[in-house]
Amino acid sequence: VPFRGLEHLAFQVLFSKFTVKAAELQFNVVERRTFFGRPAWHFRATAQTVDTVRLLYPLDDQFDSYTDAVRLTSLQYEMYLRESGEKQDRTWRMDTGEETIPGGVSAARVIPGTRDPIGLLYALRAADWKSVPELSVPVFEGSHLYDVQARLAGGSTPLKVPAGQFNASEIRVRVFERG
Repeated sequence: VPFRGLEHLAFQVLFSKFTVKAAELQFNVVERRTFFGRPAWHFRATAQTVDTVRLLYPLDDQFDSYTDAVRLTSLQYEMYLRESGEKQDRTWRMDTGEETIPGGVSAARVIPGTRDPIGLLYALRAADWKSVPELSVPVFEGSHLYDVQARLAGGSTPLKVPAGQFNASEIRVRVFERG
């Protein structure tokens, strides 16, 4: 996989018309460990509004994904929303019918191969786009099951960022709900 434990990616969200910094997004590979007896990656994404936008809409959200380390399918998805003074915490174990879900755990019945949104981002990074230029997967985000189709849109292009120079490819992603 093209990521390691303790990887940290940070992004700024800007209002393009006004070039105002609105929010910060962070994606982390927290660890690789055993999760309910299976080797798994623990991914985390956080989003926070900043500066003036925070005064208008305070947002401090966190999303955790426990993803099978071999198949990169979702084992558990957690959502911790803190928006405008309201709090919502939800956890879903992905139940494909292939294994027993522990008692006392909320489960979402999904089809085998389902990813959560955070796990999907890492699965897209891990895909071998030269061998298989298209990926079609189900994605559960806590309320709905979507069909996501990703396709390689062109060849590799060198890209320079503060972390160094990398080859990057354009991947076009389409999301469908009920067709």
